[in-house]
Amino acid sequence: MANASTRFTDIKLIKATWRNAVFHARISGEPFILKQFYPPEKPDIVERLKTGLEVASLHMKDPHFQVNKCLEVFSAQGIAVLSYAPGVTVAEQLVISSAKERITLLERCGEWHLNYIGNRHKPSPFPKTFWESNLEQIKPPAMRPDKKYIFDVLRANLHTRIAGISGKTQITAATHGDFSVENIIVDTETLTGIDIEGTKWMPVSRESARFLVYLHSSYPQPAQTMEHGLFLEDKNALFTSGLMQGGEAPEIFRFFTGYHLLLRYMNMRADPDIYERILTMIGSYLEGNGV
Repeated sequence: MANASTRFTDIKLIKATWRNAVFHARISGEPFILKQFYPPEKPDIVERLKTGLEVASLHMKDPHFQVNKCLEVFSAQGIAVLSYAPGVTVAEQLVISSAKERITLLERCGEWHLNYIGNRHKPSPFPKTFWESNLEQIKPPAMRPDKKYIFDVLRANLHTRIAGISGKTQITAATHGDFSVENIIVDTETLTGIDIEGTKWMPVSRESARFLVYLHSSYPQPAQTMEHGLFLEDKNALFTSGLMQGGEAPEIFRFFTGYHLLLRYMNMRADPDIYERILTMIGSYLEGNGV
């Protein structure tokens, strides 16, 4: 990592992608998180990150629901210095949680996202043309004919749904942008959102569907009832907070559930366990027709 300041010590890589890297570091013995971006537009990325976290902090009224703070940016180098959130990810906590504790934790995840959104939401019509185009632009990798058949059937199902929800009301809001059990830290009574790169305006149902599809394919609870591709008890727990209230047509959430199942199916073929779970979820989704 490029040296932004000699104040940083004990720099350790946490994770890295082609787009950015995340490090744990210390300044005068205190822990911090460093995030470095690589794209040419990295100065704009870190400035948006800083602004997004500052605005989000103003909306997080409940001290039990927080975001990590952006303390400093080195725009030219694409580096942001973020506050350190103690605790473990929700994903890690779920692994050791009982069924009852799992439900409580997911309820609190819904509350966290509701607090993050605050009053930053508005109704808008579901854009039929955009999503028809989006679906057709999804190019699956090379697949065996039987696997490609599943992809084609699910995509055709989604096209059919689009025709039925065109123009219906969706609730667009200032969301996390990558709301998942791996991007929320839990520490006793406090939940802290991490890996936020600036507020993303998108349908709440889209963000919620992605959360649940990822959760159920990676951290399932087989004892639960599966309905329309998702574990019913988990879904109800996430929405207990009122996260999905506001007049949005329920068919829109069902569309986005299938949409994220399609993406997950396409991208997770290398992991046999996750792949088999996704197949089960897709079977449930198509069997119930998502209604």
